[in-house]
Amino acid sequence: MPKILFLSYRWNDQRLKTHSSDAMMANRFGRNGWEVHYHDYREYTKNHGAKFNQEKILHQIMTIQPDILFITKGEKVDPDTIRRCRIHGFGGKIIGWYNDTRRNPVKCVTEISKVCDWFFHCLGGDKLNEYYDATGTPTSFLFAPYEPDYIEDFQRPDDSQRDFDVTWYGQLYKPEAGFDNLRREIIPNVRDLLDDYGACFDRTFFRGAEYYSRLSRSKMSISIPAIDQPFYFSNRHSHIMGSGSVVLSYCYKNCLDVFSDGIDIITFKNSEELRNKISYYLNNIDELRFVQENSIKFAQKYLTSDRVYEEIIHTLTHGESSYPFAQVVNPEMRKILDA
Repeated sequence: MPKILFLSYRWNDQRLKTHSSDAMMANRFGRNGWEVHYHDYREYTKNHGAKFNQEKILHQIMTIQPDILFITKGEKVDPDTIRRCRIHGFGGKIIGWYNDTRRNPVKCVTEISKVCDWFFHCLGGDKLNEYYDATGTPTSFLFAPYEPDYIEDFQRPDDSQRDFDVTWYGQLYKPEAGFDNLRREIIPNVRDLLDDYGACFDRTFFRGAEYYSRLSRSKMSISIPAIDQPFYFSNRHSHIMGSGSVVLSYCYKNCLDVFSDGIDIITFKNSEELRNKISYYLNNIDELRFVQENSIKFAQKYLTSDRVYEEIIHTLTHGESSYPFAQVVNPEMRKILDA
């Protein structure tokens, strides 16, 4: 039986076991016959200190000898600890995964990625090139997953039970969050728009059963990425599409290289267009159902935890992505790009 060790965080948060991408993937690896181990580096550091956290990581890797070491973000994983494991004979594959977005490469992520065999990111385009340039580690785009077995409990059989027209689970504008000027225009207006439609906005239920239940009760759900990055794909997209709601997404860079507006997603560029599209689709429910049906097909084809598992294994085995809009940067691809 192959073994995988996850170095991650928040494993004891029961709500996040249904929401966190790495927790979903741990579950999916287990279902596909892997022996799954994990270490919560944040919790362990909090309880035992940074030095003992590194010794615990070293001990687990050398004792378990996983076929895959899966590091999520890794801000409390010392790259030198991983290098020590290599020196002592650890030969498994090391994966780095960063499922968040920032304007510039994150130092702790780039440092841990330098000791990885492959790095996965929820951003594509220039961001992959930036991380490759900073680390020299082959890197590729990876969708954030959703867990169908969990969401099935909340899916509604017909539109009559989707009693929210619109839902938004985003956060209000904060200067320190680095929103660009466009979001400064959009986000303050979203609250007023939601009030007009009696829609749901409650960060209290941003995790767990109530979160999925409300998404499943919504005809459309708004997604506004914090910053305008190419091929950005948040886990919220997956949760919305997997729940059978239709994504109302800000049209970020390269969004329409992956999706088709009015086919499997609905996009907008400002708050006025957002309001107009909500009104249009609520008055043309057959067109909304058409988008919904295609959105569900897209989710089932690319976003399930099993499909993301297959993509990880395929990439590690073949050194390439199986996505039709492949986003991979490795030494061979860089030679082609630089030619």
